Amino acid sequence: MITIRHALLFFLILLGFTPAMVYAIDEGGSSGFLEDQAIVASVCAGGETDPVIEQEVFTAADNIECFATGSITLGPSVIFEDGSGMLLGAPLIRVLGNAEFQSGSTLAIKNVLTAQVPKTGQITCYDASGLIVTCAGSGQDGDLREGVAWPVPRFTVQGDGTVKDNLTGLVWMANPECLGRFAYPNTSWVDAIEAANSMADGECGLSDGSAPGDWRIPNIRELISLFDYEFVSPALPNISGSVQWQDGDPFSGIHGTQQGLPNTYWSSTSYSDRSNLLWCANVYDGNVILCPDTAYEYVWMVRGGASPDSPARLPATGQFHSLHTGDDGALQKGVAWPEPRFRDNLDGTVTDWLTGLIWLKDAGCTGYFSSWSNALIKVQSLADGKCNLSDGSYAGEWRLPNLLEMLSLVHYGYDNPALPDTAGTGQWQEGKPFSNVKSGSYWTATTHSDDPELAWAMVPRYGEPVRYPKTTSEYVWPVRDGP
Repeated sequence: MITIRHALLFFLILLGFTPAMVYAIDEGGSSGFLEDQAIVASVCAGGETDPVIEQEVFTAADNIECFATGSITLGPSVIFEDGSGMLLGAPLIRVLGNAEFQSGSTLAIKNVLTAQVPKTGQITCYDASGLIVTCAGSGQDGDLREGVAWPVPRFTVQGDGTVKDNLTGLVWMANPECLGRFAYPNTSWVDAIEAANSMADGECGLSDGSAPGDWRIPNIRELISLFDYEFVSPALPNISGSVQWQDGDPFSGIHGTQQGLPNTYWSSTSYSDRSNLLWCANVYDGNVILCPDTAYEYVWMVRGGASPDSPARLPATGQFHSLHTGDDGALQKGVAWPEPRFRDNLDGTVTDWLTGLIWLKDAGCTGYFSSWSNALIKVQSLADGKCNLSDGSYAGEWRLPNLLEMLSLVHYGYDNPALPDTAGTGQWQEGKPFSNVKSGSYWTATTHSDDPELAWAMVPRYGEPVRYPKTTSEYVWPVRDGP
């Protein structure tokens, strides 16, 4: 008999990579994946929103299909006898530790991977002097272009005062300026939240049928999802997603075309350590900064949420502190994090079940690199046998994460560090799941397009992106793709 403790890795490797896959255990104890295997359907737990399957013994006559709109919890004390099977499908699935699977039983998991990191948009590569160079083999963001590909077209102008982002499924106000209603410096953060939540059809050129409560200020993950890090002034793509935004293509009234002017937009995400600070995004270059709640920033309203058929379903920020009705802590928009969020693979690596990425467990092993260019080279040499790795990885598999991959680790509910623990429900502690996390900055593979002598980095202490000369020394946290 094999327990779920031993088999969990194999089950969760499947998440999100096919419409449905099955983990099968044969009589000899070996295993294999069977794609799109048909399972006889029966209703699970009466169609409950959050079913819990426990204290059950399933026999060869039982082939259960269980779908839920919320979560499914499997266990404790569930036994699957030889010949039994189950298909689970939900945004969040929890498999508890003492579920048992006999040889010959099957478990299928469908559409469980909740979110994948989209591409940053960067396609150009630069050297340390800011000169354009050939991308091939450089390991830069413009070379690897990791992440979910943008759909074509990226945006759809819906003709009702709104624009749909086909990457995330979110619907945005076509004209953020909204006839001056939220024009700088006319409103505070609290006033802006309340005004956004009262927005409805018939206002600001809207004929979308929206009602009060449909519109809101985006959280910080939603806001930065609009950015294209290939460009500055502003860091936004056009309708097709292939070139830079121009007025009316697809948005109008954007602030962010001139450096030094007020170019920042509020998010609904507050800073966990200071109740009077909020996370804002600068549309000029895609930077994320902290703003006082009375700073009178711009507002770009959004509605909707993570769409099941969207290529990149944005995860929640993790923020759970609410300062005002309608803020991120109250709404917690985005796909819920799986529980546990991470898995220590006991081979020097940690799998993030939210994004599918695999990170080096020891976040300080690779050291403090002398330059960005050196970091790019050295990370590509990381392999099994180094940094306590016993994962079978080889040189060339590991890489420097791009900016969005690095930011995917951030938990906006915490500070010092702004990182989650293994479960994803608390703050990081040493070894849970990562070790040796530094308080300094970590390089990313993404160049700052406004000044390509700079590269983006991230400070885990605050969860904030920063820009440094490529000649400076920063830490490195290698990542590689999941299975």
